[in-house]
Amino acid sequence: MRSPLFCLVALAALTCGSVFGQQPESFVVRAEPPAGFNLAISPPPRLLQALVPKGKLPPVPVADAGLPQPASLPVRAAVPPAAGPQAGQLQIYRQRDHRPTSVLNFPGEPSTAVDRDTWFATGNTYGSLSRDSGTTWTHVSPITLFAARDGGACCDQRVLFHPRSGLTFWCIQYGYSSTTATGGTRIAWANRAGVRGSSWNSLYVDAAQFGFTDCWLDYPDLAQTDAHLFFASNVFNASGQYVNSIVVRLAIAQMQAGGNVDVVFYRRTGGTSPMGGQASYRFTQTYAGNPGPLMFWGVHASTSSLKIFAWDDGSSARMSDVTRSIPSWTDTTGAAPGPDGRDWLGFDDHRIASGYLSPVGDECGFLWASNGNGSTRPRAYVRAQVFRKGDRSIWTAEDIWSNDLALAYPAVGINEAGHAGVVFSAGSATQHVTTYALLSDDYSPTFQGATVFPLGDGRNGSPTNRWGDYHSVTAHPLHPRTFVGTAMHMNGVTFSDTVHQSVWFGRDDFAPQPVTLTVDSVPAGLSLALEETDLDNRRAGITPFTRRYLPRQAYTVHALREVSVGGSTQLFSHFQGALGRSAQTPYRVDDIGTSAQSVTAHYAPQTLVTIDDRNVAATVPIALSSADHDGMRDGSTRFVRRFARTATVRYTAPLDFQGYRFQRWWVDGVAQPLDQLALDLALSRPAHLIEAEYCPFTAGQWTGFGVGCLSSRGVTPNLSPGSSPEARDAVFAAAQLLPTAPAVLSLGVSNTVWNGMPLPLGLGQFGGNFACNLFIAPALDLPLAVDAAGRAQLSLTMPRSVLGRDLYAQVFAFDAGSPWPIKLVVSNAVGLRVGGSDCR
Repeated sequence: MRSPLFCLVALAALTCGSVFGQQPESFVVRAEPPAGFNLAISPPPRLLQALVPKGKLPPVPVADAGLPQPASLPVRAAVPPAAGPQAGQLQIYRQRDHRPTSVLNFPGEPSTAVDRDTWFATGNTYGSLSRDSGTTWTHVSPITLFAARDGGACCDQRVLFHPRSGLTFWCIQYGYSSTTATGGTRIAWANRAGVRGSSWNSLYVDAAQFGFTDCWLDYPDLAQTDAHLFFASNVFNASGQYVNSIVVRLAIAQMQAGGNVDVVFYRRTGGTSPMGGQASYRFTQTYAGNPGPLMFWGVHASTSSLKIFAWDDGSSARMSDVTRSIPSWTDTTGAAPGPDGRDWLGFDDHRIASGYLSPVGDECGFLWASNGNGSTRPRAYVRAQVFRKGDRSIWTAEDIWSNDLALAYPAVGINEAGHAGVVFSAGSATQHVTTYALLSDDYSPTFQGATVFPLGDGRNGSPTNRWGDYHSVTAHPLHPRTFVGTAMHMNGVTFSDTVHQSVWFGRDDFAPQPVTLTVDSVPAGLSLALEETDLDNRRAGITPFTRRYLPRQAYTVHALREVSVGGSTQLFSHFQGALGRSAQTPYRVDDIGTSAQSVTAHYAPQTLVTIDDRNVAATVPIALSSADHDGMRDGSTRFVRRFARTATVRYTAPLDFQGYRFQRWWVDGVAQPLDQLALDLALSRPAHLIEAEYCPFTAGQWTGFGVGCLSSRGVTPNLSPGSSPEARDAVFAAAQLLPTAPAVLSLGVSNTVWNGMPLPLGLGQFGGNFACNLFIAPALDLPLAVDAAGRAQLSLTMPRSVLGRDLYAQVFAFDAGSPWPIKLVVSNAVGLRVGGSDCR
């Protein structure tokens, strides 16, 4: 573009900042929820190609303001050289066909948007998705992705990326329907994950909502500011006659919210908000990384005047409109037959094709194609009309023309420095129509006289006497001095021979530096695959190997679940890479960054783990902490699982199973500690046998009965269980005894009779306290150590022989202060049914 020395007028110096334009009209639509589907679906039917509507615009009024024609030098055609020692050479970094081969699509009118490594491209009737920076493409059909409306998704499509919101926008034209008597446009949007997964929100507007009866929308344009998405379209009636044009502003924040979206719009004529000029408004595209708040759009008023409109994000209505006189151009139908006699220029109606707005200087402009005038411009050429954006006054006019090539259908994009990338179609009697590119930057500061480079190799002419109405160009979001444009040519004579390409180009000064990914395995020499094709068209390889990717590329490494090495089976253990350790395959990294990375797939010898039980001989359920190599996890004894030898797995057994109680684990015949239900085993052998030991189990039970008697201190001794009765290690707890006084715990096997006398038996008849009773038949007296607080505790390990037996206990304590001859005080009694396992 022009040197920054010419770009001194700041946006703040706008002389038309006040709003004089009429307030826009509006209606509300409801955003539709995300639509998604499996990729690689069937292409649209071939019949659809014949149904694409072809509205014809009225001619631009011919006028001559008398301004001198631009003194522009012709462009020079050259082939992009390979990178060399001379700086500033144009390079093509990436060029790939993005049109699905199964989709018949002509005219093509390709458009491409880039969000880091995720490229989305369209042409009439199709979408294409690349997850590897434009290397490989997958068909995405708008026909089956979204609900059918009116005449169906059929025609013009535009896409662009809005970095501020992280959204990619997709504009899809729908055909006219005689049933609904209208035709509309769907505007869809998705973030990077949504684009990669084909999950799009959308809204739909039709001609009827804008007040046009029995009409449809055509030739859309899409542009953005900081806060708004702008959409423009022509309106045609059912007979294909031009009726009107609209400009729409949508708040991106409302679209993100997913609720109601205000559709705020102007119409060219009629209604309450007319705009002037002729048909086909075109917006100024700007650097997406810094779009700013201002949107311009332009339209021909005549062949020697342009009408320019402006709308600021902060205003509800557009600024005052201006009409500027320009050097005249030729609005007649052109012709440019190629070597095979096929013409491609007969459908060009010279509408404005593209516009731009500099993010750093006081410059904006519009580009369109003019027919040759037979003298100074012998063939069709491209006019670049440049304005100052501060007051929309004329800055300059430049013609992109050639003595040999006919030029048409330009598109322009702007990068962060305010430099322009331009693509356009061109052909001659000796060269089939193809796409060319030029750069207007520090090396070549103007459009005129630039060197142009072919982006394709056209081998045939147009199947019909028309070509695509537009291309697209945008700055690459990660490499904002470079451009991604679209190209189109024919490699045959039928619709199926159309080639649509996404082309990443720029100066060699700004060529992206590849990032190396090293893929390895332990052991080495294994085959691993990547989902994303690298810069050298490679994916799978034998470890160790390297792949080269563009910066910030996502990548996915796949490892085989098992391999044979030296005749032995090796199982996948884990990946180790940028995200750390992962036992999952595939290994997905969302962003390779800008520095070299590595990822290693680790394998280990196979270990067979047999899980069994002891003593039960039944199906004991065992839980595992992780699934094995075959995805198997929990099981019932006896079962086998396969693990890599590096694994550590926890095995958990139930406490009880069908009258059996868990005792311990056994590992390869070695007993593990008792009562540990969970076993953590680090595998170390080709095979392991682990067994859960169970034994018959008897449930125990505690019961209390009887009441003790008062001691001389006025308290009643108490006996209670201090442990679970299910353990053979029984604990008895006594309280409220005389401090440090002698006491015993008496055990017996009866609580009904003692020495032939029924129980309970009062001790008064033996010289004791008449309030004290014997509740059990003592068979064994065990001394208690009573502390100063009158408490005592006794632990007993019951022999296996008493499992399931009933035992009874009572405490007898010496009471020196008792007035009775036998100085005893007694507690209540407890009964114990001894429970536990008979294995111990």
